[in-house]
Amino acid sequence: MALQTTKLKLKDSRVLQGAMIFLGLTVVFLSLFGDKGLLQLGSLLSQEKELQAQLLNLRLEKAEWQARAKALRQDSPFWEGLARENLGWVKNGELLILTAE
Repeated sequence: MALQTTKLKLKDSRVLQGAMIFLGLTVVFLSLFGDKGLLQLGSLLSQEKELQAQLLNLRLEKAEWQARAKALRQDSPFWEGLARENLGWVKNGELLILTAE
C-alpha cells in the first residue's frame, strides 16, 4: 500500500511539473508574442520615433506659417506688391503696361 501511494505521489508530482513547465512556456510565449509582448513593444517604439519626427516637422511648419502671418500683418510693402501684382494697381504718376499672356 505504501508503495502505491509513493507511485501516485510521484505520478502527481510529474503531472504538476508538466503543468508548471507548460504554464511557464505559455507565459514566456505571451510575453514575447502577445499583444503587449516585447515584439509589439519594439514596433511601438519605432512608431513613436516616426511620430516624434512628424511632430517636429509639424512644429517647424507651424512656426513658418506663424512667421508668415506676422509678416502679412506688419508688412505694408508686401501688401502693396500683392495689390499691384494681382489687382493691377498703380501709383499716381506710374504708367501701367499690359502684356498679352
